[in-house]
Amino acid sequence: MEDEQLHFSRRKPVKCPACGSLRVARIVYGYPGPELIQDVESGRITLGGCCVSDFDPAWRCLECEASVYPEKLKG
Repeated sequence: MEDEQLHFSRRKPVKCPACGSLRVARIVYGYPGPELIQDVESGRITLGGCCVSDFDPAWRCLECEASVYPEKLKG
């Protein structure tokens, strides 16, 4: 992604700051258990992988895949 703009929010955005979609899901990190599969399929969450850093997004748009970071990481 060229010229990717970073988006920040204090809480889960109602709509995507990049494309305006209402399909924004919380990102869950770590190895997913079977109980998460239904949440992934319904679009309530999306998987962020097993590696966690100090600067990871908390939400992702399911339409354009824009990431939204917690406001506390800004700066």
